[in-house]
Amino acid sequence: MGFRWWSQDDLPRARELWGDLEVTKFFGGPFSDEEMQSRLQVELDRASAHHFQYWPMYLLDGGDEFVGCCGLRPYKLHEGIPELGFHLRPKF
Repeated sequence: MGFRWWSQDDLPRARELWGDLEVTKFFGGPFSDEEMQSRLQVELDRASAHHFQYWPMYLLDGGDEFVGCCGLRPYKLHEGIPELGFHLRPKF
């Protein structure tokens, strides 16, 4: 498994993930294209502000297949507590 930072060029991957009802059914999705662009921007902004995000995950064996994302987001940052979470494509 490999991880990297989201970039502005990752909107197709964001659509693949957050446009899927199975992935998003427990947190309000599937999302519109505008909402997916917004979610991606939140991850980019979170990286700048907090130096963490839900990083995109890829299988390193077999061509860097996109798995989903996993990482941290603000929870109780004033207490030094982030929240761990993940969004996985149904195949995984």
